[in-house]
Amino acid sequence: MSPPLRSTMFNFTWSNDGLNLMAPASDLQAGRRFYDDDGFTNDLAASVALLRDSQQLSLSVRHRMITERGGLRRADEMHALARFEKTLREDRCHELRLLVGAGAMLTGPLGGAQLQDRFHRLIQWGRTLNGDLLGQLQNDYEGGVRAAPRLELGFSDRRKLSQKWQAHWGAEVAYSPGVGASAAQLSVGIERRWRAPGGEFKIMATLPLRYLHSEEDRLTFPGGYPESEVFLQPSPGVSYRYGAAMLAFDLALNVEGSGAHQGELSFSYYFGGS
Repeated sequence: MSPPLRSTMFNFTWSNDGLNLMAPASDLQAGRRFYDDDGFTNDLAASVALLRDSQQLSLSVRHRMITERGGLRRADEMHALARFEKTLREDRCHELRLLVGAGAMLTGPLGGAQLQDRFHRLIQWGRTLNGDLLGQLQNDYEGGVRAAPRLELGFSDRRKLSQKWQAHWGAEVAYSPGVGASAAQLSVGIERRWRAPGGEFKIMATLPLRYLHSEEDRLTFPGGYPESEVFLQPSPGVSYRYGAAMLAFDLALNVEGSGAHQGELSFSYYFGGS
């Protein structure tokens, strides 16, 4: 069950360390086993993509909260990107795709402290800005907002191994001079599909080998970006597609080399498929 060849896809993704209740994390505060609501604690992302045969044009926005483990520093990160993907070669068992992206990266005080405070009050759990629930929420932003262009380049190669099994590998680089973090990665993955009532069920696993370089010293507090590091960031996941809708859950392990993990819920919907 492949995506429609000519359609518009909307996607919303919520990643949060509190959605990880399966993989014990390292270096947590307060004796917690899976998460402590510090470090890479929350990502919100949305995108819209136009799929036209062998090409795809997408616009995406992501907001990320990073908080200090064992301290009160924090940083928000936001990027807005336009991506173009094109199939360079395709046959019955093989697909090679090129990705080019450009946009803007911003870091600094971008509303993360207030958003996290309101969410914790809504669920009546977690630290708050005045400390009246479970203690003091991080609110120490270092410096103001910084912005830079963001550039991405990559490719992916997908192979059909059988009617139910597929494998893929790829490479990607991302660069934002002086702001956020720049990265390069090589990844391999495999997935298996099953027909399910009314749709399709899929399990997948991806193993990226990442190199990450922080462009800002103020993002390298405990729990934040490494100054420069090579690390693995495995990601097993499952998805279910029913008609034009798809729901997925992925477990991102060792997020940005921090030793902490995030659960990721994703919802996609295809409009006007043909």
